[in-house]
Amino acid sequence: MAVVYRCLDNVPVISLREAVQKLDGVQFTHPDGGEMTFDFSTAWGTGKNCLEECLRWAQHSAPEDVRHAGSLDCLAALRSFTAGELLCPVLNYLMANRGNARFPDVVFFAKLVLTALRSLPERFRISGVKGYRAENGVKGTFKRGDARIYFFGLSFFTTDLNLLAKFLAGTTGKRTLFTVSEIEGFNIAELSCYAEEREVLVEFGTAVDVEYAAYNVAAVGGKQVPPGLVLVKGKFNRQASINYLGGPSMDSGPVAFPRDFTAKSLLRE
Repeated sequence: MAVVYRCLDNVPVISLREAVQKLDGVQFTHPDGGEMTFDFSTAWGTGKNCLEECLRWAQHSAPEDVRHAGSLDCLAALRSFTAGELLCPVLNYLMANRGNARFPDVVFFAKLVLTALRSLPERFRISGVKGYRAENGVKGTFKRGDARIYFFGLSFFTTDLNLLAKFLAGTTGKRTLFTVSEIEGFNIAELSCYAEEREVLVEFGTAVDVEYAAYNVAAVGGKQVPPGLVLVKGKFNRQASINYLGGPSMDSGPVAFPRDFTAKSLLRE
């Protein structure tokens, strides 16, 4: 799968309304809800965290140093991305599937979000912390030492293991918990629709080297969780990660996990 982020360099910054209107009717796979179709009218002006509300937040409630750092449309786009319901999975689905006929329509919204991130004051950048992320399903088997995972979407991690443990305790089925040391990204709690989740947003193309894997983990952070959870522990790899704006083209190739690596230990942080 070719992943080329340099294509965004020459994309113009347009209004949030225009950028999201271009996505009307896009069919995408939602990680929680299966196949869906993006509806502009629903995203723009109805319900909590709609785009109109995100623009009002950018104009009146965003931190002052952030409002002065970039355009309000870019800041509102970042805020709407954190809501997670529709724009987050649409953006990540199309950015990971560049062969999709609707890919050209998503680059305008992507440009707004990434421009907002690049404009954030230095205090929002974070590095050297431990981050946690849960996903539905199991992405393969994991072998210690020679397995590398790429997060090709703009991906949310949390720095609060107890918060994630409470979430996992209420879910069932196959799930994967990633715990990544020395992660780098943006501490967007002040900008997120869900400030209490202590979110760190990591860049497109973040690479993680697998150091440990355990299957059917029964407890996370001392809290019991239903069966079916896979724990993957790894370390952020700066050299292997992709610079998403102005960076090189990259062909990741298939990510293969040649054999099962299992362990009986439970997660103890």
